Amino acid sequence: MSPIILAQERQAEYNPITKDYRPLYYFGYEPFKELSSFPEDFWIRKHLFDTQQIFAERLTDEYLQPEIIPGWFFWCNKTYGDQDPRMVGVYGISIYPSRFDVFNIKVNDTINISALLYTSFGVELYQGAKIVADYNETAIELELIQPEGNIFLLKPTYPYFNENWCYKINYKIKLLKPGDYEIKLYEELPPKSIDEAWKEEYKNKYTSGGSLLGLEIPKMKIFIYGPTPEEHAINEQEDKGTAINFPLMIVLFIILITCYIWGYYYVRRKRKSKEDEDKT
Repeated sequence: MSPIILAQERQAEYNPITKDYRPLYYFGYEPFKELSSFPEDFWIRKHLFDTQQIFAERLTDEYLQPEIIPGWFFWCNKTYGDQDPRMVGVYGISIYPSRFDVFNIKVNDTINISALLYTSFGVELYQGAKIVADYNETAIELELIQPEGNIFLLKPTYPYFNENWCYKINYKIKLLKPGDYEIKLYEELPPKSIDEAWKEEYKNKYTSGGSLLGLEIPKMKIFIYGPTPEEHAINEQEDKGTAINFPLMIVLFIILITCYIWGYYYVRRKRKSKEDEDKT
C-alpha cells in the first residue's frame, strides 16, 4: 500500500523549500516548477473568488495555481503523488466557476462575468479548443473582451503544470429585452487551419479538444434574471416620470423665487407709501 500523501490546506505558512507560501507536499514540487511563487494572501483571495465576491479578472498570474480549483487536494495525491495511471489522461478542459446567476438586471444594463478556463489535472497533451456561446441573440448582447479571441491552446498539467495551463476569460453582457435567459458556453474543435498547424508543431503531444461527450455538455452556464414585461413597463414609466419632474421642479423653483421677489418689493412699496402718508 502506498503511503498517504498530505498537504496543508488554507494556511499561510512559509515553506522554506519553495521559499514562498505554497502548501507542504510530500511528493515534491516538480509539478509546480513553471508556475509563479505562491502568494501569502492566496487563501484569502481564493475565498473571495469561490464566493464570487471577486471575479477571475481580479486574479493576477501568481494566483493561477492549481490550488485555486476545487477538488485539487482530493486529486493531487493520487495524480502527482501515487502517479496512478488511471488519474492521467490525454484531454480535459473545464471552466471555473461553471455557473453564474445574475439577478435584478434591467434592460440596457451591462455587466461583466469572468472565469477561469483551464486544463484538467493530469492531462499530458496540448489541447486546441474553441469556446462558443449559445444564447438568445435578440435578448442578450454578448462580447468576449478577454482574451482577444476564442481559440485556445491549453498546455499540459502532467507531469508538471505548464505556464499557460489556465486562462482568464471575461464576457460583457447587455440585456436587450425583459425576461429570464440562459447563456451556455461550449467547447468546439478549433478551425482546421489552426488545428493542423498545432498538430504539425506538437506532433503526438497534441489533441484536438476533448471527448465527444465533452463537446456536448456546456462548460459554463450564466442565468440572467431580468425584469418581467410588467416590471419593465413600470421601470420605463418611472424613468419617464423622473424625466418630466426634473424640469417641472426647475419651473416651480423659478416661480417661487419670482413670487418671493415680487412680495418683497410689494411690502417695501406699501411701507414707503405709509411713511409718506405719515409725513404728510
